[in-house]
Amino acid sequence: TVSGATVENAPADADSGLTYEEGTWSPVYGSTSGSFATMTMDILNASYTRIGRQVTVTGIIRTDSVDASGASGNLTITGLPFTALGGNHFSAVTVGKATAFASGEFPRSGYTEAAATYIVLTERSAVDGADTECVVDTLTTGVTANQNYMIFSALYYAV
Repeated sequence: TVSGATVENAPADADSGLTYEEGTWSPVYGSTSGSFATMTMDILNASYTRIGRQVTVTGIIRTDSVDASGASGNLTITGLPFTALGGNHFSAVTVGKATAFASGEFPRSGYTEAAATYIVLTERSAVDGADTECVVDTLTTGVTANQNYMIFSALYYAV
């Protein structure tokens, strides 16, 4: 039995695997092009754990008011606590629940991109079952409380 052991002169970088950090973060809906004219959001819960380069984030978010004019492209969740690593390091994003989105479209998963601090949300097409990126009009717009509610988690590798 070993007790009271310490690692002497250990490097404190992510490559060593010794980095451990917990905290909160601020996930916000975003777009890959432009920005929303206005958005009022509630972050009900958002936390992260980092061990070495591996980062796990969780979040529960919803909107109260969205004016999507000025935004286009894919729907994202911005504000990841660490920049995503590129190359062959992939991410896994799971949406546990998504309600009150526009036209019956719902995010179901997603992925991170190299050197980015956002998640691109994806959905399954009702027409052919193919996975496609959610576009900005997936969000319910206007001034209505508790719309675009989503519970999600992601596992990715950081720079």
